[in-house]
Amino acid sequence: MAHGSTESAPLSGMTINERLFARGLLGKFDAAARRRDRDTLLLLLREVELSEVDATGCVDAIFADPKRYGF
Repeated sequence: MAHGSTESAPLSGMTINERLFARGLLGKFDAAARRRDRDTLLLLLREVELSEVDATGCVDAIFADPKRYGF
């Protein structure tokens, strides 16, 4: 498997950023966070195998303190 493969990278044990990077979604995630696009953020997090509860918690944390997360 090539480094940075977008579809078959195993995600278990990776951080959220690592998961997004491995699937080629980090740029889309960052852009959605800057736009405060909750629906897109949730969709992207579900695409990298976060549970609905974990994805919602992540987005809520970003929206509560965007500067902490670089947004």
